[in-house]
Amino acid sequence: MSVMRSIAFLSCFVCLISCAPARPALQAQATLPGSAPAWTTRWIPWETDSLFRQPWRTDDRLARHGIREYPDDFRIVFANPDTAAANAARLELMWVRVIAHDSSSDRYLGYLLNEPHFIRSIHAGDNVVIRIEPGAEFPTAQGPATDYTSGAWPADANTTTGLRLREGLSHYRLGNNGHNPQEIQRCIATLGPVMEGAPGPSWRPSTEQRFIGHFVLGRCLAEKYETERAIRQFRAAVAIDSTDADAQLALLAELSVAVHRRPGSGESTDEARLESEFLKQLSLVRARFAGHRGVTKLLDMMFDPAEEAAVNPAWRPHIEKLRRVGYGVFRWKRR
Repeated sequence: MSVMRSIAFLSCFVCLISCAPARPALQAQATLPGSAPAWTTRWIPWETDSLFRQPWRTDDRLARHGIREYPDDFRIVFANPDTAAANAARLELMWVRVIAHDSSSDRYLGYLLNEPHFIRSIHAGDNVVIRIEPGAEFPTAQGPATDYTSGAWPADANTTTGLRLREGLSHYRLGNNGHNPQEIQRCIATLGPVMEGAPGPSWRPSTEQRFIGHFVLGRCLAEKYETERAIRQFRAAVAIDSTDADAQLALLAELSVAVHRRPGSGESTDEARLESEFLKQLSLVRARFAGHRGVTKLLDMMFDPAEEAAVNPAWRPHIEKLRRVGYGVFRWKRR
């Protein structure tokens, strides 16, 4: 697959600096005084975009409960409702990744990173609301202890469709950008049959849920190098919301993988088709996200003529193609 020595660097680069604008429907930063938190009326499935405010990173009340290397992760205390059980702890301290803030209520939304030892009403990957009480030693999980996910999802997350999407999303979150392949595979097993197959009558997703399902399944397929299937999912996602930068860049990334297959490894007509699709998507991304520093920097690297010196010898006869499609592949790991 590699066509230049810096291919691994490009993949890491995307994961670290890509900060594509979030979907307008998913931006949960600003709320009107007295209004309900955004996550009670719409899905907030991933980290708030880094182009916007991330107040948890500068909140002194949270700072001492995290570590510098993971600026979105904090230790949160959960009360255990089942303290009468043998060997049950009264409180359980667990790690939560914060993804949104509601300014009206001063509550944070996050998802649990580890499986509880004692508490049974929440699991790793589930959403949870966090409150910070004056004088409290630790930030606290909000909600009835018998159901810590209460108030952390919109109403349609508790339907048959919503619960299945939540399960797939949890597996994707715990898959940690492919570092936990078992969870990535569980995500595919959960969402694949309904997003790719012929779902039964109980699967009735909203437009928002369909977008999330296609994007999440596409990311999991990409992590398993199921490139063609991932491309279909990202195409379905951008057909629902063509303004979503992450979906558009994820589609371009998978087309990049496809178009950099070694020449002659497939049908020539297929190679020509993939290159045409890649160039069309590249043109769209350049035009639509021209002012996005992360995208611009990435594409500048991909098409830097200085990279020709690092091209794998097997690709040198095809240098003209690389000048058109870039000197290496990349993955888009935002979200």
